[in-house]
Amino acid sequence: MRTSKTLTNEKEGWAAVSHFLGNLLLLIGMQNWLSTDNESERKRKEIIVFETQAQLAGHLYVIIQQMKFSGHDGEAAKIQQILDMVVEQDLANPDVRKAINAKELELSIYTQTFEAELAKLKAEHSK
Repeated sequence: MRTSKTLTNEKEGWAAVSHFLGNLLLLIGMQNWLSTDNESERKRKEIIVFETQAQLAGHLYVIIQQMKFSGHDGEAAKIQQILDMVVEQDLANPDVRKAINAKELELSIYTQTFEAELAKLKAEHSK
């Protein structure tokens, strides 16, 4: 099984980016800020968001370094744009998470291909 530290090509790199964005942004999104008036529960959710954001940043950083090490500097630079968004913005904000996902779609040919195939399948099965 591949890990962030064993990636060698850009397809694996983008698959890892997609995996971590999908899972960790979802976890952050599940922390419903309006669901409680309890101060300790609100603090616990803030900690979950902070720790998950740090975990996501760490994974993206390792992926970037592996892409550079493997000679994929262009892909590393693209992933760096996503990392910058993750570090600099408030991931608790749903609009920020949407923007990060949109940036991945903009930068990753693999995500674009997946989305195109998914749309094609949906169109075929909605007839």
